[in-house]
Amino acid sequence: SFHVVTYGLLTRASAVQQYFRANPVKVLVADESHLIKNRSTARTKELEYYMRKAKRVILLSGTPALARPAELYTQIAGVDPTLFRNQTAFQNRYCDPKMGAFGMDFSGASNLGELHEILREVMVRRLKTEVLDELPSKRRQRITLEVNGSSLSKCRDAKMKMTDAGPNEHKRRAAMMEWYKATAAAKANAVQEYIADLLTGDTKFWFL
Repeated sequence: SFHVVTYGLLTRASAVQQYFRANPVKVLVADESHLIKNRSTARTKELEYYMRKAKRVILLSGTPALARPAELYTQIAGVDPTLFRNQTAFQNRYCDPKMGAFGMDFSGASNLGELHEILREVMVRRLKTEVLDELPSKRRQRITLEVNGSSLSKCRDAKMKMTDAGPNEHKRRAAMMEWYKATAAAKANAVQEYIADLLTGDTKFWFL
């Protein structure tokens, strides 16, 4: 069996978090793995726990960070904790440490050629130009949804507030945010029904 969960569900104290702590996964696949670049965040600490328990770890990211090696360490250690001795040794070798106004600054980069060679053991980098012909053509579809009258009335009122704000930029932005919230709330039930209908069929789909 497999489970699909968000970083938020794993990070918050919840029944989902309790379940996975009691039942560690054997293979962990984390998308957008650049989100665990900061070792001090609750998200990263939680993922580190699951990565240590898993037999296999696969991290996916479309955001390259090779110019700032400090952001790679937690991901590398998650895949292969034996590749580097520890974080301090990694930073001293590849992060061009400098003394700053608030202590050591590890935001730089050094010995990148050496680092790139080592990362070949755990990292597969594919450029968009290399995989573009393997991807299906993009297809965009506009779905018309029916919403109730009271929701539409709230949307109209919010839109009117933005019009009444005139040239006052602060009021216009506040009114625009209220309009966005009103339109999102108006569509919520209709979107749920539409997705439920898709799930009962055999259609494969992505939501972006």
